Amino acid sequence: MREPSSRGPLSSQSNRDDDNSKLFYSKRNKDNETRTEKEKRQDYLYEIEEAKRKRNIKEYEEEQRKKKKEEEEEQRKKKKEQRKPRFVRGLQDEVFEHIDKKNGESASGEKLVCWSFENFHQKRKFCAATREKFFEYYSILNENERHHYEIIRDNEPCHLYFDLEFDRDANADVDGVKSTDALLDLIKEELYEKHNVTIALNKHVVELESIITESNVASIEQAKEISKKSKKFSRHVIVRLPGAAFKSNIHVGKFVKDFWNSVCERRASDERCEKLFIRKEQSETERQYSIIDLGVYTRNRAFRLFLSSKAKKKEVLQCTRRFWTHREERDIFYRSLVTNIDKEQSKNLIEYHNVTVPLSQMSNGCANIFSGHGYRRDSLSQNPTKQKELPCAELVEFVLNDFDSWSDAKMNKAAVRSWVAFPDHDTLILNLVGNRYCENIKRQHKSNNVMLILDFQRGVYHQKCHDPDCKGMNPQLRELPVNMLQRAIINGRALPFEREEPKCESDDEEFWQSAASAAERLW
Repeated sequence: MREPSSRGPLSSQSNRDDDNSKLFYSKRNKDNETRTEKEKRQDYLYEIEEAKRKRNIKEYEEEQRKKKKEEEEEQRKKKKEQRKPRFVRGLQDEVFEHIDKKNGESASGEKLVCWSFENFHQKRKFCAATREKFFEYYSILNENERHHYEIIRDNEPCHLYFDLEFDRDANADVDGVKSTDALLDLIKEELYEKHNVTIALNKHVVELESIITESNVASIEQAKEISKKSKKFSRHVIVRLPGAAFKSNIHVGKFVKDFWNSVCERRASDERCEKLFIRKEQSETERQYSIIDLGVYTRNRAFRLFLSSKAKKKEVLQCTRRFWTHREERDIFYRSLVTNIDKEQSKNLIEYHNVTVPLSQMSNGCANIFSGHGYRRDSLSQNPTKQKELPCAELVEFVLNDFDSWSDAKMNKAAVRSWVAFPDHDTLILNLVGNRYCENIKRQHKSNNVMLILDFQRGVYHQKCHDPDCKGMNPQLRELPVNMLQRAIINGRALPFEREEPKCESDDEEFWQSAASAAERLW
């Protein structure tokens, strides 16, 4: 008998299905392997093309963003230019003339004011604008574009103001903040005693500090750190007297100089006075100079504005907020202006009768003067008929070269900034730029320029200084070449003079200070 098979019909069918399945999947895997090999390069090339496409899209989008940004910047600049008021610009005398004319024509309304600004080359230019229009323009400038000054004009009422500064390295034992507080404490007493005026620091005092701002560095912390390490302490203090002002900054200067004389007398008995003395050089042992810059009370003085820096400098004048302050920059700007006098203050002007008057008003024969600019391109002149030719140019050239020679000027050679001639005194004063060498301190001044005095009666010249600390210096007289003097006379280019005793000696300090002020008005 035959044994039954162990695999029935269903089992056989299942085995056949398994065999077919293995054959199918084996064939499909083989096809997949074959297709991958064929398409491998195509897939690779496709991936490369896709990457290129994405990169092109990214570059295109980046280019479009850049283009849009440039267009927006261009639109912003256009809007900025459209918003900028059109100011009358020119030399100081030209702007003054325009202001006087326009203000004279309009008795009512806001008056035009003179402003100045420095460009990248540190050249000073002037413009006329109302305070409102000027701030409208000033507020849209970038911080690195603000190098602007308020011009405190001759005979214009103004507030009491101070420029405080000293070198920190030379005055390690001086605390600038405590010195400022001592100054204000003494000024409060002086104002009450002399003029019966009472001030409150939180109402009437604006203090500006020259510091590095965050926009000029990476962070606030870095700005504070740099400011702490700054070599120079520099602050502007404006004191707005309640219901009063000074007749002009010449009268402010008289008040400040009288105050300083009092400080010097009381130095030994009042410790507050001692805090106002500083050194100018590290080599000095005694503190004998004033923390107050006594040279900022001259006619037509330029006083740096809130939010401005000097050209090529990063230190910006910011409000310290220790006294009067406001959260709006506009209010601080107006409050810090030295010549921004209200009607009530203009009715009560403090003046002194023994201050130096303009040369044209002096009774010693100085009224006959003429002046001009030492150098100026014709293309820049808007009113060339006003320009007078520099007298005795040959002598002036000799004096400049000689000055550069004995002062050992290597880089900054002397040039004539402006000049003023006094025929009645046979004198020519040259205001210089470039070479700032001073015989009194035996070195170059850091900020103050110097002048050369040509005395035709004695045939000599000497150097004088604008720095009040050099007042009373005894300069060395240097002879002018006789042959040049003779040629100047023959050519009719020298000042008219007679051989007689000078009507005003060269060491008469009042005359020279007045003469220097007259020459200073040209700049």
